[in-house]
Amino acid sequence: MDPITSYQQANISEERMRFALNAAGIGLWDLDTINNIVEWDERCRQLYGFPPDEVITYEQVLQYTHPDDLHRLAQAVTAALSPGSGGDFDIQFRVIGASDGVTRWLHCTGKAYFNKENIAHRFSGIARNISEEKRKEDALRNVERRFQTAFDHAALGVVATDMEGRLLMVNRAFADMLGYNQDELYNQGFMEITHPEDVKVSQEMVSSMITGKTESDTLFKRYIAKNGDTIWTSLHTTLVKDEHGNNDCFFSIIQDITEEIAWKEEQQRLLLRVAQSESRFRMMIEQAPVAIALMKTEKLIIEAANDEMLKLWGGKKAAAIIGKTFLHALPEMKGQGFDDLLLNVYRSGQPHYGYDTAARIMHNGELELRFFNFVYAPVSEGPGETSGIIVIATDTTGQVQARKKLVESEKRFRTLVEEAPVATAVYLGEDMVIETANDAMIQLWGKTSDVIGKKLEDALPELEGQPFLGLLRNVYHTGITYKSEDQSADLIVDGELKTFYFNFTYKPLKNSKGEVYAILNMAVDITSKKMVEQELERKVLERTEQLHNTNKSLEEANAHLLKSNLELEQYAYVVSHDMQEPARKILTFSEMLESTLGKELAPRTQLYLSKVQASAARMLTLIKDLLSFSHLSNAQRNFVPVSLNHLLDQVLIDLELLIEQKNALIQCDDLPEIEAIPLQISQLFYNLVNNALKFHREGVPPQLTIQYKPLENGLIELHFSDNGIGFEKEYEEKIFALFQRLHDRSRFEGTGIGLALCRKVVENHGGTINAKSVYGQGSDFIVVLPLRQTRSSS
Repeated sequence: MDPITSYQQANISEERMRFALNAAGIGLWDLDTINNIVEWDERCRQLYGFPPDEVITYEQVLQYTHPDDLHRLAQAVTAALSPGSGGDFDIQFRVIGASDGVTRWLHCTGKAYFNKENIAHRFSGIARNISEEKRKEDALRNVERRFQTAFDHAALGVVATDMEGRLLMVNRAFADMLGYNQDELYNQGFMEITHPEDVKVSQEMVSSMITGKTESDTLFKRYIAKNGDTIWTSLHTTLVKDEHGNNDCFFSIIQDITEEIAWKEEQQRLLLRVAQSESRFRMMIEQAPVAIALMKTEKLIIEAANDEMLKLWGGKKAAAIIGKTFLHALPEMKGQGFDDLLLNVYRSGQPHYGYDTAARIMHNGELELRFFNFVYAPVSEGPGETSGIIVIATDTTGQVQARKKLVESEKRFRTLVEEAPVATAVYLGEDMVIETANDAMIQLWGKTSDVIGKKLEDALPELEGQPFLGLLRNVYHTGITYKSEDQSADLIVDGELKTFYFNFTYKPLKNSKGEVYAILNMAVDITSKKMVEQELERKVLERTEQLHNTNKSLEEANAHLLKSNLELEQYAYVVSHDMQEPARKILTFSEMLESTLGKELAPRTQLYLSKVQASAARMLTLIKDLLSFSHLSNAQRNFVPVSLNHLLDQVLIDLELLIEQKNALIQCDDLPEIEAIPLQISQLFYNLVNNALKFHREGVPPQLTIQYKPLENGLIELHFSDNGIGFEKEYEEKIFALFQRLHDRSRFEGTGIGLALCRKVVENHGGTINAKSVYGQGSDFIVVLPLRQTRSSS
């Protein structure tokens, strides 16, 4: 063949190969290891998302490789270019399209070729898009996960064994059935837990499937439980083959029928006793606590039926059915199949058992649907000679309807949860496993539906340290519903821990025994409402404070002025002449002393001097304010929030020197904040504390206790109790009169207006003041004040 023809055929062959590769979705690539340039065919460029006709470097390939796969790809390339590897290259990785940004899974295979110096001079191969295969793998894993969930939570026992009978998989239901945990069963073979009398028949069933006679089989067999009990089961086993058609394992579904077998055995024992004697048999039919009837011959003639059976048959009279055939006595049974079952029992000699079987019975002229457990058992008068059939039945209509209602109720309940207009979830068991939650609750949690089936504490780990898990456990153990409003909760939403507010309820769900088995959680997110309320409260508080600071209300107090004018004039005279002048002199002389001596004074002396000046200045201010107050018949009453603790501290600072001189002990409760006029309350405290220091017994250090007690209707009560000289009971009211003095001025200083001012201050605040005393033992002044001032009092 000439060279031209050979070249043409080679081109045709290469073109065909490229066409085939392109049709299969496979692209070609070739890495120039010297220049670090990658040559691509069109398909390969599409896989990487590179534009056509653009020179692509190896670094660009790595640039558009998914970050999670970049290191692994670089290692694979380095290994392939190593002479010792043989040049083979095979890897699956993700790329991010250079032009479209789409993530694709690629499967690249290739080979590196080395020169005599063992240097790779060429590295080429193919690339294939396997994104769909990866998607299917993910889907398969999800299916396997769902299968595993169904396997673990199946109500029936599910077991997989290898061909030698070793247990490969065991679900919880089967382990619970035999009283083992799952790990214990994995250490045993299938035959080891089989009842000895059923080992042979089990082996025969396995042999039948292995030899190909059958692919699956059903068998009634017994197992030995961990505690030694015999467990009767209905076993359905299937032989599973692998992808090559070889025997792989056995897959079995197992139902516990121990109670059914026990019931059958009990029925059989009852039948045996009934058949011992005709007379005894008939007597037992009549007196049996269950419904029993006897039918004779193949015509199914009713020979006997007790009252219970007559009730089941619609309350028919014995005379109306005895001696008649089954269908003649009960025509409504025609077409329901029971006559065929009876004939089959008669002809085969084998009993028939029915469980929760539906039958339409005529009762009071109407056809009713009822459900029964029943036995059709042959009666033999000799070997192989069936003479009749005994029928034993119990009405299970109530149980069947209850089960149906339960199923419907559970369905309605689940639908109710899923469609509830508020966030709703159900937590199962003491572990609080999330059995169901509607979209509103899942969205409220900031999670996905993956939380279903998880423990609440695992699904929402941020709940640790918050009260909710403890509240749920308390509801579970006590069975008492818990409700809460405006409850804050910290939840991780969109990756951020945020605070929300909820109204919610934890309601225990109880079974027929009254035992709590789950908790229903319903919640309403009121975060937005709470934020609005808080903002409104803030604005209301601001506005209220503004109103307290700006509103000025005037009281018309003409009647009060007529009574108090004389007292105020006398008070003003005393204050202006007897108190202002000494205070001014104290301040003047202390300033002169400071100016004259200056820095010559010791630091402690300067401190004392400054305290004298401050006290004198404060006294002058107080006198002026009191004078203004006494001259105003319609005084402005600007009530503001006042800390009684703060006012008392200021008073004690003013009396600090006197307290030290008299070695006095003053004890006080923590006092509240009230709405008051600060200056007046300060004067009240000053006078009461000063009196306790002034009127003390000679040689006995003064003691004053200030106690606080909240009262009803928004009032508070303050007790100023001292150990002073006290006074007689007859003066308990007189001492509050203006200029009332009980002692000589030469013994105790004072103007006689202090307690009168106290009463006036208290009355201005809508309160009361009283005194109790025992002469020679001390006095107790009781002050009652409102916490908040009403509009009228203001």
